[in-house]
Amino acid sequence: MKNIKEQTLFHASNFEIILAILADKGFKVSYCSEEIRHGFNREFKGCICYQYYIPMISFTDMSLSSILKGESTYGDCAIGMNIDWAKNNGLNPVLYIEKDSRISRSIWKLIDSIKRDGKSNKQDLAATLLLQSIKNYEGQYKNRSKIYYDEREWRYIPELDGSAFPPYIDIDNCDQLVSFGKKPHIIDNAYLLSFTEKDIDYIIVDNRNQKNELCERFGQNIEITKRIKVRKSCMF
Repeated sequence: MKNIKEQTLFHASNFEIILAILADKGFKVSYCSEEIRHGFNREFKGCICYQYYIPMISFTDMSLSSILKGESTYGDCAIGMNIDWAKNNGLNPVLYIEKDSRISRSIWKLIDSIKRDGKSNKQDLAATLLLQSIKNYEGQYKNRSKIYYDEREWRYIPELDGSAFPPYIDIDNCDQLVSFGKKPHIIDNAYLLSFTEKDIDYIIVDNRNQKNELCERFGQNIEITKRIKVRKSCMF
């Protein structure tokens, strides 16, 4: 078990996005695709599935050694933020659910209520927040079976202006997502998840060329350059 004082949350991505995050001193929110599957349903003769997009920023509390080995599926580079920063900004671990469990049945009823009744009362708002914070224990990723629980995901879910940015987008309304353009979908600085250099524990890069580029760009900022680490498989 990790010592809580040493816990770091990593946001994995490609090198260009890590550069942009460092330059902005903050993470920008995007709508990300999710799906929730519920166990066997006689009417549909199989699992029932709800697909949607939610605004969030995703992190993981995988160990530093796992990140350095490239075990994250979301990018070869990463930026690691300290746990105090995460807690102060309202990040929370994802609730993983098994599709055949009792809680899965209850959550499916909440999903039905959201789709049927909209988001006009407190109960619907609470159900929507739950919808933003759950993930199946296992599923399919790029046509392969995957244990999502192994991702150890934490999420930042912003409080958005619902008239401009809905709290979720049903896959049947994906044209609404297209209207936001390419990621990041929400570039308004009012929703930037900001940080200072001292909130950073690690900056993980894929090779020494990337480390050198970071040092050239941020060479005057010792708080940035002293936190850079190169993935173990790419040390030479």
